[in-house]
Amino acid sequence: MDPHRAHLIQQTLLYLQSSGILLSELILYALQQYHDPSHPILRDLVVHTTSIAAALYHQEATTNQLCSWAHQLACIRYGNAMHKLTLRENGWHFNAAQTHPDQLRDFRIEDMVVGMYRRAGELWGLFQAMMGFKPGDLPPVEAETVLDEDDLDAEYWGATTTELEEKKAKQAKFVNIKIAVILSILAQGRDPRCNALQSIVGIFCHACNAPEKLVKVLSKMGVSVSLKSVHRAIISLSHKSSESIEELGATLLASIGFDNFDQLLKALVATVDDPRARGMLHMASGTLLRLDHGVTLEDLRCSRLIWARSEFNTLSPDRCLFDPTATLEHLLFLHPETNAEGSLSRRGQFRSWMFQRTLVKHGPEFFEKYAAELSEPSPVDQIPVTTLYQVPLRAMDINLSTVSGNIEAIENMFRQAGIGDPSIPGQS
Repeated sequence: MDPHRAHLIQQTLLYLQSSGILLSELILYALQQYHDPSHPILRDLVVHTTSIAAALYHQEATTNQLCSWAHQLACIRYGNAMHKLTLRENGWHFNAAQTHPDQLRDFRIEDMVVGMYRRAGELWGLFQAMMGFKPGDLPPVEAETVLDEDDLDAEYWGATTTELEEKKAKQAKFVNIKIAVILSILAQGRDPRCNALQSIVGIFCHACNAPEKLVKVLSKMGVSVSLKSVHRAIISLSHKSSESIEELGATLLASIGFDNFDQLLKALVATVDDPRARGMLHMASGTLLRLDHGVTLEDLRCSRLIWARSEFNTLSPDRCLFDPTATLEHLLFLHPETNAEGSLSRRGQFRSWMFQRTLVKHGPEFFEKYAAELSEPSPVDQIPVTTLYQVPLRAMDINLSTVSGNIEAIENMFRQAGIGDPSIPGQS
């Protein structure tokens, strides 16, 4: 500081002391008296707030009091931030007895990461710093995170400093998810109803047939809901699933897919017989697949005609069978070629495009510069890509290795969907 200015400040402090005015009173009066941010005195205090706080922190006489005040203020601010995370409107309250399949289908840990970061940025930065990362070290919270990476902790022991730094850089992509898990545990501790992540983990453990003791341990740690809550959620999901099956089946705009699977029930007590022969169950699974792309009931009116002319329908009144050859020719010329004579056919154009694409993506580096010039092939009657909506059916204790087993499985799936023959009494 300039000696002349330091002398003036010293004379001012002596004048204040002789006048009985404390320096703290002067600062508090200025903060309470002036509220206009453009006032020179208040603006000067705002500009030098950080410098004043740093000076108080490095002054040995005021360090303890300043740290104690900062700690109390941080507790209040972080407590308020946690309260914001537990609000019901955030969508992170799961009622186990009213769990709906849509809650599981729509849940994404990345969405929770973004939501928590936006609602509690200071709290997020605290845990980020505690984990040894600076703001620029982590990917954006909106970035997708691949969870099927190799175990990053497997080679930490005995690794060199350079290897540790490389692994830490790879681990940075998982830090956002770890912070979201930590905040979820704290949020559930503050409000047990804020249990979205815990409910997902508990249901996931049930789906993986995890031991109940593991669920109890995770529940005590705050990572999962209690075992009873998991059971209530499964019961609710079963009821809601039955309603979804019947609702989709009632539209008659769904196809059914089914397959067999084997389940080995391991016995606790060894027997002389082969356990695979005694504990192997041959069962069937099925699912309802919704017909999209604007399919209507009127489009499916051909089912009766197809069955009436099927060669497998021996009781059909109309035995005019389809001609496979004529049907194939009709499909081949469903979209006739419109290209000029001498040009490539659609099949030739696609093969040409596929050849060019292979050269650009998998050929020598020379062809990479043509990637921007490679456009998508021209569509003829393009089917839009949509997300397939399906509703799994209940597993069936039916062996599909026989014809009667397949018939029984189809009847069982129809009953689950509420579909039946209108001509038979008692069936819809």
